[in-house]
Amino acid sequence: MPYGAPQSVGQPAEFVLHTACARWRDAVERIVRWGQRQGVFRDDVDPARVAMRLTALTDGMATQVLTGTRLVGDRDAGLLVDFVRHELVAEDGHTMTAR
Repeated sequence: MPYGAPQSVGQPAEFVLHTACARWRDAVERIVRWGQRQGVFRDDVDPARVAMRLTALTDGMATQVLTGTRLVGDRDAGLLVDFVRHELVAEDGHTMTAR
């Protein structure tokens, strides 16, 4: 059941899906902003853009799993780790200075 579905009983499926996707992106954006404040993530990236790209990646991977065209494995986890390293972690591998 999608996040937020109990509040949407009786709503069209499109509304429920839209709400769940928006909440998922918002949650990722908040995590990126938190990581920036803590000095864990680079502060030169736009949290909204990172959230859109990361959720698109994970949603695409999930769709492949659900349709049976792909199985989850270490390689998939590696793709996500690579994305986070490339997009959010400082190039020298160290975290940014906390604000």
